[in-house]
Amino acid sequence: MANRVSIIYNGFEVSVLPILEFGAPLTNPKYSYFAYICRSRDAESKEAERKYRFSHPLPDFLNEAAAVDAGLQRGKSIVDGKDVVHSVEHL
Repeated sequence: MANRVSIIYNGFEVSVLPILEFGAPLTNPKYSYFAYICRSRDAESKEAERKYRFSHPLPDFLNEAAAVDAGLQRGKSIVDGKDVVHSVEHL
């Protein structure tokens, strides 16, 4: 099982879990990711509505590190307001 990677970025926690492709071959497996953003003070909160969840469900990444990096970069762009679809304004 892959490990979740979390960073604090501009007052938010961005947390990414790389996910191994289901039924992946032993050679050259690919990864996707599931992630969330929350205010850093709410990182341990059990309140689901305090977290913004996003993912990349297709196994497009060649390794865990690439999936984590992509998730963290996307999370940062959401926090920075550069993502036209996603926002953290409600957090």
